[in-house]
Amino acid sequence: MNAVRVPGSPCPCCGHVMNGCTGLTGAVEPKPGDLSICIRCAAPLKFGPELELERLTLEDLAQLPQDVVGVIVRARSAVIRANNSRGLH
Repeated sequence: MNAVRVPGSPCPCCGHVMNGCTGLTGAVEPKPGDLSICIRCAAPLKFGPELELERLTLEDLAQLPQDVVGVIVRARSAVIRANNSRGLH
C-alpha cells in the first residue's frame, strides 16, 4: 500500500513521530476527525484540526458504531502482532 504524507506528529501515547498513513483500502488523504492507529504502540488515535494526532478517548470510542470499534480492535491486534514478530515491544 502507498502511504500518504501528513505533517509529522508524535503519538500522544508513546511519542513515535508518524508522517504517513494509509487507509484500509489504500492511500487516502486524512481529514480532521478521521481515526488512526499508532504503528509503534497501537494506541487508537484521531486526527486533530491541523492533522496532529490526538488520543481517542473513551467517550470518543463510546460514540463509534460497533463495527468501527471492531476494526480498531483488529487493527491494534495486527500492529501488536507485527511489532512482537519484529522484537518491538
